[in-house]
Amino acid sequence: MKHGKPWRRALIGALVLAGCDASVPDYEPRLVVEAFLEAGRPLPEIALRRTLPTDDVTGDDAVLDASATVSFPGQAVPFASVGAGRYRPQTTPLLVPGTTLAFAARWQGQVVSASTTVPPVLDLDSVRVEPSAAPVRAILLEQFGFDPASIPQEGFVYPIRIRAYWRAPAIPDTGLYVRISLRPSAASSVRFFFPPDVLLRETDTQGILPGERRYEGVYAVRVDAETSLLPAHALRVALVRGGNAYARFIATRTTPERREPGSNVVGGRGLFAAVSTDSVRVEVR
Repeated sequence: MKHGKPWRRALIGALVLAGCDASVPDYEPRLVVEAFLEAGRPLPEIALRRTLPTDDVTGDDAVLDASATVSFPGQAVPFASVGAGRYRPQTTPLLVPGTTLAFAARWQGQVVSASTTVPPVLDLDSVRVEPSAAPVRAILLEQFGFDPASIPQEGFVYPIRIRAYWRAPAIPDTGLYVRISLRPSAASSVRFFFPPDVLLRETDTQGILPGERRYEGVYAVRVDAETSLLPAHALRVALVRGGNAYARFIATRTTPERREPGSNVVGGRGLFAAVSTDSVRVEVR
């Protein structure tokens, strides 16, 4: 089943690069590509932006006058600017799994390129949610991980175990990764025992049955007392399947020592990646 893609907004947001170089008179902006193409769906719009010097207060990074194409085997699809840095394909062929796509763009003398292979379509077979029968006493932090400024508090939580199941690709591919995201609606009450976003090699998610993939995680909902009932809420489980470039981007977009996420764009910055996604929303009560 296919649903909205909140992960897309988060990924694109991580690519907004401001002031990557010192402001000097001969500052040359670099072209930034933002393209996430989904297996089994038509070729989408892409975004082309530029890096900004540190003293730029406008925040206007949209590129309006570039030329861009995405090439399939035996076919090149031109893109046209539709404003605000968005470029729309002139034809919209479906993205067939296993197809290698080549991207090229020209802007102000710069030539950038990238390539990606469309991964197999991902379909979540099922998601199983198992709340504990009663709350347990726990030490609560304000967020996942250790924050020296936060003061641990003792309270009660309902641990909730989730298991997500999907099928392995028909042709094994050790270069594929999956990103699993847990998004409970009761966000203000949730305390994670593990990160809400996990990136794994897909071959590390072997299930019990042949060809089965499985992920198991835990989150917790805080309650006031040991006798409190579990608050009803919704849980969205989203999976994204992608290749090495996508995985490198996800793994480096929040790395403190890096100025920008990992890129697969030759001659520029950003990401041109084909992915496959699916998500399930379940009611927990």
